[in-house]
Amino acid sequence: MDPLERQKVPIRERTKTHYQLRFTNGLPPGTDTVDQLEKNPRLPRAPATPKRALPELPPISERKGHWLGKYLDQVSTRSQACNADANVMRNQLDPETEYDHIIRVYSFHRNSEFMAALGYACVFVWLTATPAGAAAIHGGKVIRRGHQRFYETQLNNFHWIYYGSGSEQTKAHVEQINKLHATIWKRAPGTFSQAWDAQSAVILLSSYESILRKMFGAKNDIHPQLKKAWPEWGERLTGWFRSEPTNASQSFGINYPRDYDEILRFGEWLIDFDMDEQRTEEDKVKGHETAEAFILQFNELWFPRCLHFLGRAILLTCVPKKIRRKQRLEDPNPLLEYLVQNAFRLMMNFGDAQPDPALPEFEDFYHDLETRDMSRLDALHTAKRDAQEVFLNRVLLFDCPAPAATMLRFHPLTALLYLTALSSVAAIDTIARSSKNCIVYAVMDKVLPEQDDQHMVRRRVVYDTTKNMMQYDQVLYSIGWMWSNEKAGDYLGGYLKSKAGYGMHDGSPWRQGFMLFMLYMQSKDLTQRAPVIGLTNTTLSGKYILAMIDIDGSQNGRPATVLHALLQDYTPSGTVKNGTSVLTTTATGPSSYFGPAPPAGAPPTHRYVFLLHEQPANFAVPAAHRQAVSSRFNIDWPKFITDAGLKAPIAGNYLQVKSGDNTKRRVTMPGAKTTLLIEGTFEELTDEFAQYVDSLKKSQGDESANLQGESAELLKENKKDEVLKKLVVGSQALNQAPEKEFIAAYNLLIHLVNQSPNVSMYLPKMCQNLSAPISSSPQNGGGLALSILSTIFNTTAPNSETRYHVLLAILRVIRATSNFETLRPQLKQLDSWLASWETNDEDARKLYLAVSDVASDAGESTQAYTYLLRALRTFPSEQASAPEARELSLRALKSALTHPTHFDFQDLTGLDSIQALRNSDPVYFQLLEIFNSDLLDDFNDFKDEHDGWVEESGLDGAALNRKMRLLTLASMAASAGQARSLPYEKIAKGLQVPSEDVEMWVIDVIRAGLVEGKLSQLNQTFLIHRSTYRVFGDNQWREVASRLDLWRNSLQGVLQVIQQEKQRFIQEKEDEANKADQKADMASRFGGRGGQRKQQRTIDEDMD
Repeated sequence: MDPLERQKVPIRERTKTHYQLRFTNGLPPGTDTVDQLEKNPRLPRAPATPKRALPELPPISERKGHWLGKYLDQVSTRSQACNADANVMRNQLDPETEYDHIIRVYSFHRNSEFMAALGYACVFVWLTATPAGAAAIHGGKVIRRGHQRFYETQLNNFHWIYYGSGSEQTKAHVEQINKLHATIWKRAPGTFSQAWDAQSAVILLSSYESILRKMFGAKNDIHPQLKKAWPEWGERLTGWFRSEPTNASQSFGINYPRDYDEILRFGEWLIDFDMDEQRTEEDKVKGHETAEAFILQFNELWFPRCLHFLGRAILLTCVPKKIRRKQRLEDPNPLLEYLVQNAFRLMMNFGDAQPDPALPEFEDFYHDLETRDMSRLDALHTAKRDAQEVFLNRVLLFDCPAPAATMLRFHPLTALLYLTALSSVAAIDTIARSSKNCIVYAVMDKVLPEQDDQHMVRRRVVYDTTKNMMQYDQVLYSIGWMWSNEKAGDYLGGYLKSKAGYGMHDGSPWRQGFMLFMLYMQSKDLTQRAPVIGLTNTTLSGKYILAMIDIDGSQNGRPATVLHALLQDYTPSGTVKNGTSVLTTTATGPSSYFGPAPPAGAPPTHRYVFLLHEQPANFAVPAAHRQAVSSRFNIDWPKFITDAGLKAPIAGNYLQVKSGDNTKRRVTMPGAKTTLLIEGTFEELTDEFAQYVDSLKKSQGDESANLQGESAELLKENKKDEVLKKLVVGSQALNQAPEKEFIAAYNLLIHLVNQSPNVSMYLPKMCQNLSAPISSSPQNGGGLALSILSTIFNTTAPNSETRYHVLLAILRVIRATSNFETLRPQLKQLDSWLASWETNDEDARKLYLAVSDVASDAGESTQAYTYLLRALRTFPSEQASAPEARELSLRALKSALTHPTHFDFQDLTGLDSIQALRNSDPVYFQLLEIFNSDLLDDFNDFKDEHDGWVEESGLDGAALNRKMRLLTLASMAASAGQARSLPYEKIAKGLQVPSEDVEMWVIDVIRAGLVEGKLSQLNQTFLIHRSTYRVFGDNQWREVASRLDLWRNSLQGVLQVIQQEKQRFIQEKEDEANKADQKADMASRFGGRGGQRKQQRTIDEDMD
């Protein structure tokens, strides 16, 4: 029988016959003939053989602007881009062989969790309109466990994109799905017998972004390279899928669309496919119920139940109208549909105009999804929405006035705003309970069933404050599963910031999670030993890291976190105590343990958080955190987790320690004596330090070291200054000291030096030694040096100029270790420090330049320019033409010209050293004047006049052109006059760009903060609300004066009207009063005569 005329067979009767539909609108795109469909299909191609190593992505620091599109087009550098076309093509990514790489880079950089879920739901609402799709999916997880189905299918798609369509991982993964399909064949034979039917999911998912862009009228389509890559990827992927055995187990990749145009036409063909006459009522009911299930799951995942109507409207708007009809779905509310369409169009256009993300944030979501327990998702989400519904109904709806409740429920504009606000709701409920033995705080974003064995206590960290382990009911519940939808550090970050007992949050959205704290009250002397770490009912292997953080610490009188331990290389010891498997380590770093020792005063108790993480291979403290780890103050643990590549903590504990008696601190050091007392006489401490230095030198092969003996002889003569000189010179050996002893040894030296009346005599040499590499700790050396230099800085008198030299040494170390974040918080105190040190202009300039260099090396261009400008301002007028002033002026000018967000050049033109360039470097000064006040035409004339000069000077011509266009548009807006509008045509002419690019440039100038306004596409006009004057001179002052005069005249007119109205009001009141008096007078007169007549009548009657 001809396939086009084949009679339909109902699903329930497909026990022997393959299920096929009659094609009412021609063969599916990709299939050319009936013979190709029936007997001789076009087989899928094998995975492409790579022709070269995949080109690397540009460094993160270079991922600016629309870097992703440039990378997909070609991977050449900026200098290579100027080469011949052959070179460009040779560097171009090849969609025919590098399709996996193109799709992975684009998808993980440009996708989002919400859009992925929306696309998935819409596609499957679409697919289940076919009888086969409805039969395959109806009755499965989407009905019974929708959340699980939702995420499992998305995870499948992400697997294929991440590993590539032809990878062994994808092949093995698809084989598992083939086995799953086999169970569906038994339930609904014929469901997977036609390749085109099974291909639909992959085809629609790969084209859905283009479909939405066309549907909503977005300005741009997807990248051309992506269009070429999707068919290549889809054909290889579907090639691994197999039809049911009764159909010869054919590959689903046969007759796959060969290009993106065929993919789009396949979608249109599927929309127009008339299935109604070929579907039974059973088919239609199943399709409708399955579509409703997908809509419900989408709403449950992303919207509170009181806003399900909004989520439904969004999804229905994204589904073609013909598909809605086939699935018996209503049309969305017209107003909501209009809002959704415009919101998506605006989102897409603005998203295209914005810079591409530098990091593949969607890849983090994918990896997070891999760790989730899919079988528990439905219970968790249902519990979350149940608790949320009760909370919202009670607090937001039922307890507010009826009109407000009605507005929240039904007004679409309010609902959209409310949806935005809802994303920042911190927690659904917060409770506090107490028990006999401990204080319990619970913070919940959902309610976990107590009988749920999947979330009972599994892993615990036990802190051994006595010789015995604590009982199980006195330890913290596991937090390894707490952040099932967020990065592990979010909760701890919120806790560290708020330092509240409960209800703590840092403002980021909370997902499902439950945490129970047991806060034990222990005296300080019981916690000076290192903790014993153990986990119950858990089998572990590998290595682990333990962090102990005091969240109630302080530094210089300000709240600060204190790192009490960061110990690595924990491994299972094989020892079991009270059913708890103990972990042990021989490591003493990166930050050695010291016990809780809270000082007296508020808060009376300190809280200590313990977190246990899996230790990644080749673990090292990230450069940005080395100073915090070595100094132990203000570690940002959530950021540390991300930067160090750690996963969510597998377990944690929480301890409170009371403030008690202060105890002596001892620092363990090798040598004849194993302890060094900070308390002691000068002679005792000198002998201790000298002995330690001698031991270090001898361990390095210097057997002649005798600092201890030399110091003892000088002390006999009471030559303390000579002793300190020898100690400071000998301290160079500390650069070979073990990391765990380095800080302690230097702290002792600082203590000794501070006892001298001539402290400034020794500190320069110490700073010089600390600026040198610390060979014993190449990774953490910079942090160790910064810790000691910070101690020196803080122990020096605030008004001492010695601090200036120490700060310069700190800057040298920060620059060498690329640790600008350590410096950033201190910059706000720089001016007050310079004032207290009474530094001269030359020293201030040296310090400003040092800060600028540190910022520049760290990629902080704004800070680098700011402090470079401060350095320029230190030159007096008589030195404006000095060589150093000229060099710095050119450096500042180049920085301002090429800085992407610097548009105001008034800060430069007012400097004497910049004005001096008029004579020494007239071309540079001419360029500055153009960017200060002229237009694009003037800049083009400059380039023609000085042909090739821009490139020879090392300036970025493309960046200058872009900035000049933005400045030109700002000037045009400022000179628009009373009309306050610019036609697109005029903008295009002024910027020398095509008319279709005008909106992009207007958006860019608005984002730059130069202009405020809105675009009128209907009138092809830019309406200006506010504009920035590039130069504020006499003309601008005259305009201000004119506007003030106009305002004054307007106010005078208003005042005159008010006075007239006031006089009229007074006159009206007087007239009303006069009328009232007249009426009263007349009433009095007429009332008197009437009385006389009445009295007369009474007398007459009496006489009668």
